[in-house]
Amino acid sequence: MRPLITLLLLLTAMPAMALPDFDAWYTAYKGSFKAATSHISFRSQSGRYEYRNQARAAGVIAIFRSDRINEISRGRLIDGRPQPEEYHYLHRNGKRVKKEMRVTFRRSEGLAISTYKGHTYRIAIPDGAIDRFSVQITLMHDFSTKGIGTREYAVADKSKLKHYRFVVSGRHTIETTAGRFDTIRVSRAHRNGKRTTYMYFAPSLGYLMVRMEHVEKDGSRYRMDLTRVSGL
Repeated sequence: MRPLITLLLLLTAMPAMALPDFDAWYTAYKGSFKAATSHISFRSQSGRYEYRNQARAAGVIAIFRSDRINEISRGRLIDGRPQPEEYHYLHRNGKRVKKEMRVTFRRSEGLAISTYKGHTYRIAIPDGAIDRFSVQITLMHDFSTKGIGTREYAVADKSKLKHYRFVVSGRHTIETTAGRFDTIRVSRAHRNGKRTTYMYFAPSLGYLMVRMEHVEKDGSRYRMDLTRVSGL
């Protein structure tokens, strides 16, 4: 189970602004079956931020599994833009740890130190590198301040530096239990070719993601919908 956690016409850039504190609740589906729920929160104070995700199995799946995911990114806000300093991902099934990862950014040394599956990796990073969880709030900030357009990010993840490229691929009206939203659809094709991710961001909510879809190579689909939001 993953945090479902996950975006060309260039418009006139707007002035720098800080993200407001907010909470967002999501439900994830595998096909038509409810699979998980997630609560994401963002808090900032005195030029620093904390971005947190708490997810758990739900629906029929929760009868057989007790998966819980806790994910957190902390760092500084530079002109309102998140700059991660530390990231922690913890996936438990009951009391058993299924997966854990920590990433610490040493920007003065141009390094990210990642601990994953019992190994420690020293990853060379460029200025502006981020962790995989903070991608969504970075997109929110950049769409709000720089306008709508293709975005590319260097992401320190597991044992290496990855490059995420998000392309605006249309405008769609999306309806969830949280409401009806005009959105910008952003796509990301994964390098292994096994999955394409579509993310739908609502300008009326400061470009909060209101839906995410994963389309597997075999055509199977996974979806995560916004169910409630506060602060935006």
